[in-house]
Amino acid sequence: LFVCSLAAANAGDTPPPPLPASLPVSLPAMAPTIADYGVNLSGAEYGKATGGVHGRDYTYPTTKTLDYYRIKGVRLIRLPFKWERLQPLAMGALDAGELARLDETIAAMKSRGLGAIIEPHNYARYHGKLVGGDEVSGDVLKDLWAKLAAHYVDETTIVAYGLMNEPNGTKGTWARTAQLAVDGVRSADRKHLILVPGDSWSGAHSWVKANPDLAITDPADNFAYEAHQYFDRDHSGTYKKSYDDEQAHPDCGVERLQPFIAWLKERKAHGFLGEFGIPRDDPRWLVVLDHFLAALKAEGIGGTYWGGGSWFSENHLSIDAGNDGVDRPQMGVLLKFTVPPATPAP
Repeated sequence: LFVCSLAAANAGDTPPPPLPASLPVSLPAMAPTIADYGVNLSGAEYGKATGGVHGRDYTYPTTKTLDYYRIKGVRLIRLPFKWERLQPLAMGALDAGELARLDETIAAMKSRGLGAIIEPHNYARYHGKLVGGDEVSGDVLKDLWAKLAAHYVDETTIVAYGLMNEPNGTKGTWARTAQLAVDGVRSADRKHLILVPGDSWSGAHSWVKANPDLAITDPADNFAYEAHQYFDRDHSGTYKKSYDDEQAHPDCGVERLQPFIAWLKERKAHGFLGEFGIPRDDPRWLVVLDHFLAALKAEGIGGTYWGGGSWFSENHLSIDAGNDGVDRPQMGVLLKFTVPPATPAP
C-alpha cells in the first residue's frame, strides 16, 4: 500500500506520508542483523554510577514496550546499560542481580523474535575516570567484555556486542583500548559480531579526523565500526533551536554521513549507525530523517534510532507512541525502511 520508488520518496521537501494504521505487519523469518533498522531503548543507563534502585532510578524495557516494537515490525534493539552497575569493581565479578535483569530482558526479547545489541553506555569512562588513561587501564574494559562474552557466547538473541557508547576526550588512547576490548570478547567468544565505536562521540561527520589510528584486528573477522550522527548544528542531538536556526536542510544528514562512508569504503570495512534521531516539532525534520535512512539503505548500512523506552517516551526525540497511543511521526519514516511491503491482494 505504501510501496514507492526511493527516488519518488525523496523527491521534494515535503514530509513522507504516514503509513496507514491498518498496514499488515508480517515479521521476516530471517533473524535481525545490523543491516536492519531499529531503536535504542533507553532506561538501564540512567542514574548514578554507583547505587540506584531498579524501577526508581533506572529501568529496563517493559514487555509493553517490547510488544509495541514487535507489532510494528521493529526488531533490532540497541540496549544500553550502566557498566558500574553490572561490574561494580574493576576486574571484579559481574553483579548477579544486575546480570539477572539483563538476562530477563534478553529472554523477553528472544520470545518476541527481537535482536539485541548490548552496550555499556559509559563514554569510555569507568567511575568517572578515562578508560585507557593513567587511572583506569584499558584492561578493565577487556575484562568486562571477556566476562560478558563468556556469559552470552551461545545466546542467539544477541546480534552484536557494542564495545562502548561514544568514547570522547580519550587523548589518543581509544584505538588501543578498543583493540583490548575486542581481544577480551574473542578470548571467550568467536561467534558474535562486535561493534567498534569511534572517538569524539563516534560522530560520522568527524570520523576521519577523530580516528586516524583506529584499525581493529579481529581473529574472527566479524566486526563493524559504529558511528552516531545527529542533525542539529552542533551534532549533539539536543536540538535546542528551531529547524531554521539549526541551519538544517533536507540533505544535512546525508552530507554529514559521507566522511564515515568514505572511510569504510577505503578500508573495505562494515559500518553501523548506532544513534540518530530528530525532534517532532517541525515536519521538515522528517524529510531529513527520510533522506538519511535512504542514504544508509543505499550503502547497505543499518542503524538504530535514538530513542524509545517508557522513561523516554515524552522526550521530543522519542519514537514511542504517545500517552494517547498514537504513533509519533518519526515512526512513519522508520517503518518505510523496516516493515516489508504488504503483499497485494490477488
